[in-house]
Amino acid sequence: MKHFCTVSDVGYSIKGLVMYKSLLDKVKEDFLLEYLCLDDPTYNRVKKLNYSNLVPIHINELCNTNQRLYHLRHNGDRLGYYYMLASYITNYLMENRNYDDIFYIDSDIFFYQDIKLFADEIKDKDICITRHLHVVPGSGAKEGEYNVGVVYFRNTDIGRKVLYWWRDCVLNCKDLQYNTCYDQGYLNGFIPMAGDRVHVMENLVYGAPWHWRLFGYDNYTKKDTLTHEGKEKILLYNHFSRMQVNFGNNSFDFDGNQFCHFTNGQEIYKIPIVRHFYDDYFHQLKWVNQNWG
Repeated sequence: MKHFCTVSDVGYSIKGLVMYKSLLDKVKEDFLLEYLCLDDPTYNRVKKLNYSNLVPIHINELCNTNQRLYHLRHNGDRLGYYYMLASYITNYLMENRNYDDIFYIDSDIFFYQDIKLFADEIKDKDICITRHLHVVPGSGAKEGEYNVGVVYFRNTDIGRKVLYWWRDCVLNCKDLQYNTCYDQGYLNGFIPMAGDRVHVMENLVYGAPWHWRLFGYDNYTKKDTLTHEGKEKILLYNHFSRMQVNFGNNSFDFDGNQFCHFTNGQEIYKIPIVRHFYDDYFHQLKWVNQNWG
């Protein structure tokens, strides 16, 4: 069985359920998604679905066991608090469930292929992360060289050590040389800690607003592949960061202009495949809102 976890508040809960639906549609193996819910509406929305492989965890469960987390929830920077929870929930589940391994997945991810492809590439490594393809290695970019969208840990001495270090640094503001872009900069510390036990995804690609300009799309409709750096690679998932949805007028905003410096304004949306990604995702959001809301 594969084990996944995610986190969101009510504002992202529909996206989180769409991510879950994409797992249902694509993952052939049995899996369990544990969903950290940051408020009562999210917890109730997830719980009422009553699916055996979708388990809500209320944030109170975590705060009741850690005074530092409780304090930051009520007194800290709200956005910083949200970002620390990816490492916290992943570590919490590793320690308390004793899983063989676990994937953390951002709630605004949507899978186009079985995540088994990712697992197959990891092989026997203890950790797996994904590169920011637009970042030049060693450039010191604020967002870091790696993305938190999907992060994998195996329940080994090395896997547990790095995961706990990540959680401890974010929770307690340690190793501040990595403290850029909230929790994300700390991924730069994984390889210095664990060396070749960390795998960086190579044979697959993921979409994101900061990646679209880097791909060729000619073979996607035939092979589910995008061309990147001269090689055809299967698109595993898309990261729908900053997509703003308005169900009332049946519209969405591409990226809130947040990433226009990566995409030459909004011109990238004119690429038919990219437009298809967003139109289809919006359809999925509407379906979940109507049927699972």
